[in-house]
This record gives sequence, C-alpha cells and structure tokens, in this order.
Amino acid sequence: MNLSLITSFAVGGLVLLSILTLNRNMMLHSAESTVHLTNQYQHDELFRLISHDLSRIGYSSNPAVQKAKIQQFRDDMIKFRADVMDEGVAEVLWQFPGAPVPQTPNPNDKRLFRRGSVGSGTLGSLETDFSVIDFKLTAYRDADGNIETTEEDQIKSILVEIIYEAPVPINSSHDTQDNYDRKYWRKLIVPKNLQFQQL
Repeated sequence: MNLSLITSFAVGGLVLLSILTLNRNMMLHSAESTVHLTNQYQHDELFRLISHDLSRIGYSSNPAVQKAKIQQFRDDMIKFRADVMDEGVAEVLWQFPGAPVPQTPNPNDKRLFRRGSVGSGTLGSLETDFSVIDFKLTAYRDADGNIETTEEDQIKSILVEIIYEAPVPINSSHDTQDNYDRKYWRKLIVPKNLQFQQL
C-alpha cells in the first residue's frame, strides 16, 4: 500500500475527530448557556415578585381600608393584606412548607408557594409554586434591620433570604455527580406603609 495514502487517511481521521470534538464542545456550551439563561429568568421573576409583594404590605388605594397589614409571620411564612396589583385589597400568602418537588430532576428542590392576586381580577384566587432550596424571613422593628421581632404589629422591615438552584444539572463530561447552578439572594425590604405604625 502507498505510504502517502495511509498518511492522508491518518490526517483525515485526525481532522474529522477534531471537528467532532469541537462540535460536541459547542453543543455542550450551547446547552449550558440555555439552561443558565432560563435559570436566570426564573429566579429573577421570583425575586421581583416577592420584592414587589412585600414592599406593598399595608398598601391600599382605598382610604377606607387602611388597616391592611401583616396578619401572620414566621420565618417560613408571611400572610398579609394589601393591594398588590392595584385591583383592591386581598390576602397574600408566601409559605415555604419545605416539601420536595418531584417534578424537577433536582433532588434538593423544595416547594415555595404564593397565594394571591396576579392581576386580571384574581384577588387571592391563584396559587403559584416555585422551586427553591431554602427560604427564610426575618422581621425587624426598625427600618435598618437591627432589632428583630416576631410581633406582627411591630414589623418595620423584612429580610428575605432565598437559595435557588437550577432545576436541571449543568455537568461537564468529567463530573461524577450532578452540579446545579446556584444563586443566593438576600434583600432587606422596607414597606413604606409599615413605617407609620406605632411601636
């Protein structure tokens, strides 16, 4: 057999392998980017919604309903009345029962749910589920978040802490266990309408 023919087959094989490897790496990177962007959108929506809801505690566009405020508070739950969607005062509940979420491949996911208005006249009738790893609320008697309290009528600010992981793993070919894109979010929310209550 001709040496140049053998050499051309070897070089062609190496070029083909490098093209296939490049294609595989591009596909993995593309899938990872898609998962990351989807994850970014999902947790941004959760953070935006909880910030919006809690900042409107006690808000009412109707002066006759000025007693809308926090009804129950624990480190894993808050229930309050407010006009969160400018449709009238309704009850809003955020609760973290910590139950596993079987619908996602992430075994760490736990259920966080919100019941309340989402606009379009729902006024407390819709429940929305989110998958998070951890959710914690801390209430404070002051707007700076220095003095903790558990008394609903003394709350002036609320610290929200959420740990969120992507529902699907992001793995490289060398990983032996699943890796999930993780985000930690922490925000002190100071509802304006709670600043006028007396201590």
